[in-house]
Amino acid sequence: MYIKQDGANKKKRPTINKWIYRFLAIVSILIVVIPAGANVHYKIGVIHSYEKGYHDAERYHQTLEKELSTVGIKAEINDLFLNCDELRYEDELVRASFFIDELTDWGADIIVIFNNQAAYSMLKCDNPRLRNIPVVFSGVYHPDRELIGQFPQCHRFQRYSGLCQHNQND
Repeated sequence: MYIKQDGANKKKRPTINKWIYRFLAIVSILIVVIPAGANVHYKIGVIHSYEKGYHDAERYHQTLEKELSTVGIKAEINDLFLNCDELRYEDELVRASFFIDELTDWGADIIVIFNNQAAYSMLKCDNPRLRNIPVVFSGVYHPDRELIGQFPQCHRFQRYSGLCQHNQND
């Protein structure tokens, strides 16, 4: 006896059109997601001790860009100048706190500080928002170890003859 298959007993398979639509949807998602992950870039706030246009500012900026690109890091760099020589102590701390607020509002992923006075002022102003962002400082030849020790996310960067040293609280 021949049993006729009716529509209820047939295993339904997606039509070719449905497979094409599914394939195109997956490809579209991959086209959007993969480049977005590959183009991750960071926001780096840079604080200088001196005024805008001082002789080493451009060299520091170019060196930072070069070092980041060498390791494949794409970054947007925002240079701010504390101008410590022109400010009274209290005004310097107020400006340092303002820079911390400005950089965290901007969405900085890290703050890089160049030179002694800027490092001291940024840490001494006691802005609580600084405790929520990594800090790397360089060019600090007389570090206040006790002050730096209060910031576990703060690290010193030194470079000697092509060798990098990263020392926490040093």
